[in-house]
Amino acid sequence: MAARAVIKAKKTHPEVTLTLLLPYHPAERPMAAPEGFDGTYYHPDMERVPHRVSIVRANRYMVDQVDYLISYA
Repeated sequence: MAARAVIKAKKTHPEVTLTLLLPYHPAERPMAAPEGFDGTYYHPDMERVPHRVSIVRANRYMVDQVDYLISYA
């Protein structure tokens, strides 16, 4: 739902980007960017994070880094 809203916003605001945050290393769990996404991002410091907290740590990183965040759970 959030991704659809951003994809729609990109039509009138080309400076908006949609990036998929990867909580796990792409070599362990490869994932291509879904249609409409501009790419994926994996923070290098995540390699030292235990798998059981990877999603929580990735979410915290994103909240700390962005100006605006549209999410859906």
